[in-house]
Amino acid sequence: MKTILSKVMMGILTVSLAFAGLPLGTAHAAGLTDTSTPPATAKGEKSGLRLEQAFARETKVLNKVGKLYEQADAGFPKIQKRIDKAKAHGLDVAAVQAAFDAAKKALTDAHPLYNQAKSVLESHNGFDAAGKVTDPVAARETVKSLHDTAKQFKDALDGTLKALHEAVKTLRESRQTPTPAPTN
Repeated sequence: MKTILSKVMMGILTVSLAFAGLPLGTAHAAGLTDTSTPPATAKGEKSGLRLEQAFARETKVLNKVGKLYEQADAGFPKIQKRIDKAKAHGLDVAAVQAAFDAAKKALTDAHPLYNQAKSVLESHNGFDAAGKVTDPVAARETVKSLHDTAKQFKDALDGTLKALHEAVKTLRESRQTPTPAPTN
C-alpha cells in the first residue's frame, strides 16, 4: 500500500511540476509595422547603477589599502623589534628580515600609486558626493582610472606581504618543539 501511494504521489508531483513550467499568460510581440523604440532610460539607469556599484567597489578597495598603510605604520616597528628579539635569542631570522625589508620597500614604492588613487577618488569626477552618477562618461573614466591604479598597486606589491607572512609562519613553526607522546 505504501509503495502504491508513494508512486501516485510522485506521479502527481511530476505532473504538477511539468505544468508549473508552462506560462500562464500569452506573450504578444510587437508587429512588423511598430516603429516605437524602447525607452532609453532603462539602459542608462542600468549602466549608471553598474558604474555606482563599480565606484563603490573601488572605493572599498582604496579604503582597504589605506588601512593597510595605517597598520604598516603602526606594525612595522613592532615587527622589527620582534625580529631583533628573535635574532638576540639565536634564531635564524635572515629569511624573515629579507621578506620584511622587501615588503617595506614595496609599500614605500607603491605609496605614490595610493596617493594618485586617493586624489582621483576625492575628485570623484562623474559622481556626486553620495556616489551617484552625474556624468556617465566621466564616471566611467574615474572607475577605469581607479581600477587601473589598484591593479598597478597590486602588481607593485607583487606578493611581498604574503611572503612576509609565510616567512614569519615558517619561523614560528621552527621554534615549536614537538611534544612527547604520552606513555600509558
